[in-house]
Amino acid sequence: MDKLTACRAAIVAANPEFARSPDRLLIWADKGTIATRRTAQLGYEWRYRVNILCEALTGSPDDIMVPLLLWLRDAQPDLLLAFDRGNEAVKFEAHILDETSWDVKIELELTEAVVLSPKQGGGWQATHLPEPSPDDVPIEGAGSATLGQIWLDDQLLVSRP
Repeated sequence: MDKLTACRAAIVAANPEFARSPDRLLIWADKGTIATRRTAQLGYEWRYRVNILCEALTGSPDDIMVPLLLWLRDAQPDLLLAFDRGNEAVKFEAHILDETSWDVKIELELTEAVVLSPKQGGGWQATHLPEPSPDDVPIEGAGSATLGQIWLDDQLLVSRP
């Protein structure tokens, strides 16, 4: 589950206090499932809830939320694209400890697609796929057309930059 490590790195990069005291930033997955189907392409998808607990955060909870949301734009863009899902994408609890510190718990759902390929000599290579860019998702069988383009009778009708 590569995204757990990447999520932690994004939060620590924006909040050096967690680099100095890593035990105050806990990140774990629960309620996980593996989604897979019997197809010609071997692979599966990790699906899990991420729990982020920031203990004794000095400053504002925004110091956690802003880097997390910026990270999600690339790491899990579908959470931010669907209006109905986006309203519930990031859940949190915050507890004021004193005038200068907070405990903040955040929950969100992540997925990671994995493709398997046979290794020479036996075994399998698991490759975690990057998230597709929402503006550049090719449509199978459509050549170079993306979801930002609409064609009719070999004529480009709409193209987003």
